[in-house]
Amino acid sequence: MKFLEAARNLLPWLGTLTRLVQQVRKGVEIARKLLAIPQTSYENLLLHLTLDIKDSRGSRAILSRRQRVRFLVEESGVVRDLVWGEGNPMARYGVSGARRLDVVAEGSRRVVLLGLASQPRR
Repeated sequence: MKFLEAARNLLPWLGTLTRLVQQVRKGVEIARKLLAIPQTSYENLLLHLTLDIKDSRGSRAILSRRQRVRFLVEESGVVRDLVWGEGNPMARYGVSGARRLDVVAEGSRRVVLLGLASQPRR
């Protein structure tokens, strides 16, 4: 019985807390727009993809990617690369001009975070 009474007393507070969190979230979104903070740290200027199919059945292929980006913030230098495929697509993953910082699962894909070898220019 005491539990039900406590739950009834708690419900109005939860509603108030929910509304407060929503208001804070709206305030953060407005502040972010006012401060013009970019949503990403870079924008793509050029993306060149080449798919080299290695066998007649098409079961082995190499995807080469060349990308040019412009950084929007000073303290950047990290680029995301999306990787997907059957088996272990990271088995022969290679990169030049950057080093692999981390690999994070994002649904059925993996996101490779690449740190540039030198400080980027804006």
